[in-house]
Amino acid sequence: MKESKCKIFLLSGFLGSGKTTLLKHLLKAHPEEERAVVLMNEFGKSGVDSDVVRRNDLGIIKISSGAIFCACANGDFLRGLYTIPKDYKPTILLVEASGVADATDMKNAALFN
Repeated sequence: MKESKCKIFLLSGFLGSGKTTLLKHLLKAHPEEERAVVLMNEFGKSGVDSDVVRRNDLGIIKISSGAIFCACANGDFLRGLYTIPKDYKPTILLVEASGVADATDMKNAALFN
């Protein structure tokens, strides 16, 4: 069986920098033969951004227990990365970090050690 590859894109930036706007444009522009899934890191109990990009044909996984690159949500992020290929079989994975996430902490995250 041939293993399919998945392209992963990380969208990060400070609050209000346009991450969700960029995500919406990327989702409109991706080729039809590509299956896109979004892993969205929202900071807080109720997600707002996921409602903005929600579509019937789009898998959205939300992590709202903290910034995905810190220890508080690292486990949720790893579980998402593990289950997404199995459950959704995407060809494109778009990861939108929260505006408070510090992507420079990625090198210290458990998944890269």
